[in-house]
Amino acid sequence: MSHYDIVIRDGLWFDGTKSEPGEANPGIKVGHHHRHRLHCS
Repeated sequence: MSHYDIVIRDGLWFDGTKSEPGEANPGIKVGHHHRHRLHCS
């Protein structure tokens, strides 16, 4: 396949680790359920 999907859910960082309110984390915090399609080079 030329692409793959990543699902990001509320309360999770991009790496899938659980987060706590106010917790400092180098990851990306999202407030909603997003679906990103990444294209492989």
